[in-house]
Amino acid sequence: IVQRKKMGFTLPLERWFRGPLHDRIRDSVVNASEVLPILDRAELAVLWKGFERGEEYVSHSRVWSIAALAGWARANRVTV
Repeated sequence: IVQRKKMGFTLPLERWFRGPLHDRIRDSVVNASEVLPILDRAELAVLWKGFERGEEYVSHSRVWSIAALAGWARANRVTV
């Protein structure tokens, strides 16, 4: 292990978002417009439903981007 080259790794975000983090991520995405009114609540719901259905256009990274942005805005008390 000490002598081998560096190796990257990928977090199993999609599995977590569909499993143990499902409710938390869903609430963060669907309610993101509460902290960032510039985001359309109806479109966020469509995005989440697409993710849950496994639609090809909605990757876990898209869901994570919205959840992370909303979390950052809440933590930093951003007003738009």
